[in-house]
Amino acid sequence: EDGEVRSACAILPRELIFPDGVGKARQLSVGLIGSVSTAEASRGQGLASSVLQLAERELQAEGCLISMLWADDPDFYLGRGYRPIGMEIDCILEMPLCRDLPSTARVRSALPGDYERLHQLYITQDRRMARSAAESSALFATPGMRVFVQDAGQGPTAYACLGRGHDLDGVIHEWAGATDSVLACVRAHMESNPAQEESSPLFLMASASAGGVSERLQSLGAPSALGVLGLGKILDVEAAAAVLADNCSAPLSFKQTSHGHTEVRHGSKTANITAHHWLELFMPAKGECERLERLERALNIRFDGLPWAPFLWGLDSI
Repeated sequence: EDGEVRSACAILPRELIFPDGVGKARQLSVGLIGSVSTAEASRGQGLASSVLQLAERELQAEGCLISMLWADDPDFYLGRGYRPIGMEIDCILEMPLCRDLPSTARVRSALPGDYERLHQLYITQDRRMARSAAESSALFATPGMRVFVQDAGQGPTAYACLGRGHDLDGVIHEWAGATDSVLACVRAHMESNPAQEESSPLFLMASASAGGVSERLQSLGAPSALGVLGLGKILDVEAAAAVLADNCSAPLSFKQTSHGHTEVRHGSKTANITAHHWLELFMPAKGECERLERLERALNIRFDGLPWAPFLWGLDSI
């Protein structure tokens, strides 16, 4: 208005890579939304809602099936069709844990010359965002982030990232490598934690299928909780129906109802899917499968490969 920006947000189309429920490699187009903000004097006028709607249309035009975002206060987005989706494990890392973690003798801070190798370690993760070596290098150089690597003399064999500017403070949010090597990097972060004198713990976020690292931490007594991946919204119901059909060996037909629901039919059996329930079929919050199981019972079929459990490492959030 009058040549000044009153409200804005950023969008970023990306591809999630992950194995589905039967181990088949999947790639899902998602649109990340972030930095949603409105000038204080212009709030309460619906500007952020308008910007968000435009962002969603742009992402759908880019071929994204789902829009995703993170919000400390989710109420604004819940009122605009967003729902909690996916899952992650959050481990609490308190100082007494250090004595049971591998030695930091071979751990050092990452150098720019390490970034190519760190990218090669990153792409060994079976649940990740597709990104190039150049993108990884730019991300590893994020100001305000500390990256430790384990190096036995032949280059890094593991790494762990802590913080990201003013974001993810006190959180180890990306790591890769063998379990013991990663845990050595984790210990280095704990021992260099500037808040350790105040007994302020660090946190480690991991995919629910990360195995080694999170499981080892839990076995050593680190408290943990199952959290959600973020907030999401289906952008294209017709594309969502095609995905659902692709995960079912039985023939399905779909019809939009006058109430905005989708009727799905298998033979003589039918069921309705509301706009809010699509994501519960694909990426249910904390892996709860009740909605999917209810649909399977109603249609007397199985959706092999569902639900999905993709993961976005902290460097990939917008």
